[in-house]
Amino acid sequence: MDDADRRRWAAAAERYGKGWAQANAPDLGWLVDAVAPAPADRVIDVGAGAGHAARAIAPRVASVTAIDPTPEMLAVASQLSAEAGIAGITFLAGSASAIPLAGGAAEIAISRYSVHHWPDPGAGFREIARILRGAGRRLAIVDMVAPEAGPLDTFVNAVELQRDPGHARSLRASDWLALLDAAGFDARVARQWEIRHDTEAWLVQTDPPEWRRSAVRELLREAPSATRAAFTIEPDGSAFSVGCGLIVGTLRA
Repeated sequence: MDDADRRRWAAAAERYGKGWAQANAPDLGWLVDAVAPAPADRVIDVGAGAGHAARAIAPRVASVTAIDPTPEMLAVASQLSAEAGIAGITFLAGSASAIPLAGGAAEIAISRYSVHHWPDPGAGFREIARILRGAGRRLAIVDMVAPEAGPLDTFVNAVELQRDPGHARSLRASDWLALLDAAGFDARVARQWEIRHDTEAWLVQTDPPEWRRSAVRELLREAPSATRAAFTIEPDGSAFSVGCGLIVGTLRA
């Protein structure tokens, strides 16, 4: 993460705490249930942000290490955990590609709406495999899933990048499975759904400069008919939908 990205996420930390629209969405429960947590399990939450996933799984496991590169995000996560009376979470600064833990430090890895920010998701998945290090250890990820069709994939990633310059890429389902397979996971897309965004509220979340906001509005308003249909874009660009998925995997020997 460069200095500009760190400053943006530091400024956004509070907005991703209690005010985030997806903070307690149904996928949070799907993510936790997908890894079948047991009382003795140790968990890493990679790209933990404000700690929503870490708090959701913590009561069902022995320990959680919430990892994020932005100290301000970890401070918000720690505060919210204390307010909720949830113990057993350690907050650790680190990136997905260089997790400061020893191999074999966890039985479960989770990540929620973080991977699309990773510059090299393949490296992140390999690092997660190093931490898990053991056949059958579990992984679950919730994130956006881009369409397979090239023009639609390009469009949704262009919109995301204008709204958030820290966006790297929303992966297609085929990308998710190929990258996880290369990292040693047997993986599948267990569930897919759509999130409906109110464009202006969605822009507030990352607070981009006005020229970026204008670019997003223009892309949505001027999208071709096939793109408008694929993302159910309102005629005035005031709302649209994006695909999301729950990706689960187990580590091979």
